[in-house]
Amino acid sequence: MIIFNVILGVLAVLSGVQRIAFPGVGFMLDTGWIVAILLMLWGVNTIAAYYNAKELARYGVHQYAFAGGLGLLGGILAVVVSVMAMFSSEVQAMLTAFVLAIFGVWLLIDGISTVLMSVRVHRSMPGAPWIPGLVLGILLIVAAVFAIFDWVVAATTIDTLFGILLIMFGVRLISTPMVGGIRE
Repeated sequence: MIIFNVILGVLAVLSGVQRIAFPGVGFMLDTGWIVAILLMLWGVNTIAAYYNAKELARYGVHQYAFAGGLGLLGGILAVVVSVMAMFSSEVQAMLTAFVLAIFGVWLLIDGISTVLMSVRVHRSMPGAPWIPGLVLGILLIVAAVFAIFDWVVAATTIDTLFGILLIMFGVRLISTPMVGGIRE
């Protein structure tokens, strides 16, 4: 187990360095596959939950399986889209674009809420430090505009952050056996 963790840690660090050295490339290549696999898992789980709830209803136990028939339809559509994405690079590109759009909208919402919160802090607690929150909120809104209108910047940012996370994860996996965190 220790050797497996060290090997996995080295691979994670190397992958993180590759993501930072060539930001955006890995994101554009991997995201469609990752979303397709997640959609497949969610769809199969939703379908199974629907039939499980239907089976339990026969015995008098009534529970909702993700909105009943509508949930079943959503699960089937998720499986169909994920299968299409596995065999079509165009569908993968659409899923990647969807992830980038969500990232930009998330930054925008977070930026607006941060600005509003800092203004609320300024009004309710005079003298409290509210300027850093305001500046951060404005920076998030500017980043959101870049992310929404320039998807290369968004993909590069996401990939760089993912590379940093991979390096941190890999270092943790490598260093844990050295400090005695894993016992066989």
